[in-house]
Amino acid sequence: MSRIQLVDYGAGNLRSVASALKRLDIDIQIVRSGDDIKIDQPLILPGVGAAAEAMRHLQETGIASVLPRCTAPTLGICLGMQLMLTHSEEGHVDTLGIFPGTVRLVTTALKLPHMGWNSVQFTEKALPLLADVPNPSYFYFAHSYAADTDAAYVVASCMYDSQIPVVIRKNNFWGIQCHPEKSGDVGMQVLTNFARMVS
Repeated sequence: MSRIQLVDYGAGNLRSVASALKRLDIDIQIVRSGDDIKIDQPLILPGVGAAAEAMRHLQETGIASVLPRCTAPTLGICLGMQLMLTHSEEGHVDTLGIFPGTVRLVTTALKLPHMGWNSVQFTEKALPLLADVPNPSYFYFAHSYAADTDAAYVVASCMYDSQIPVVIRKNNFWGIQCHPEKSGDVGMQVLTNFARMVS
């Protein structure tokens, strides 16, 4: 398995993602600027926090201009996934533009944030990221905003009054709205699958 680059831009779940990868004996390298990133090596963009502040940091460090050019498997987790779209209503900020679409506040009469375990269903297009994961499976969520993108990119979803995209895929880029690092065995399987991907 290749070493995985883990982007440090002040996201709240960096340590928990790093800890999960280390438990799986996956070699990681923390990257903090665009100059640090090797575009031909796997990369994870974690994320807990606010979109506008996250984008400011990514732009100031040069990560925002390099990350969309990555050619190896690249995974955005939670806010990291949302930053892969074109625009976020959270802070009304333009984001990385890897996937078309806008991040919007979840439309629901239920409690926000959408926090806790929810059942995720996926299509065959979610493979290999969700290989060996039972369909459906429960994953852990903590978010109030979600991706609104073309259905062609959505390969897994859950219901929270309305359907929420959980996994999106475009070429070598993947986004996952839930937190695999907090989702027990199925989450560890997702991280293992990502580590096994090759460009």
